[in-house]
Amino acid sequence: MKYLLIYSAFLLIQCNNSGTPLNPAPGHEFEINYGQSRTLDNYPLTIKFKNVIEDSRCPENAVCVWEGNARIAIEVSQKDFILNTVLEPEEIDYLGFKIRLIEVYPYPKINEQIEIEDYTIKLVVDK
Repeated sequence: MKYLLIYSAFLLIQCNNSGTPLNPAPGHEFEINYGQSRTLDNYPLTIKFKNVIEDSRCPENAVCVWEGNARIAIEVSQKDFILNTVLEPEEIDYLGFKIRLIEVYPYPKINEQIEIEDYTIKLVVDK
């Protein structure tokens, strides 16, 4: 029983709320909740989810003329360098790293307001 508790505590330390490793490896998708930051495994690169600039995506079950867009603000830092940028579903280059926005959660629904603290982004970073 003692070992089960120790193992359970180890798993809680190794994973965040979404179940992904705290320090993702380059080339692997990972999630960041609003206001939180993640540091890449084996690289001194940290990404913080700062803000949702725009979320004009067409809500589920709605008929829209335009599919809309989600734009988020992140802060990327490595040693003495800090970059504040806006990401749409595209990628940016930062000191030899390619940072790509994969998805923004949750997806809008008709007549439901998404609170800023409920947002999560999915990114992938390649070297």
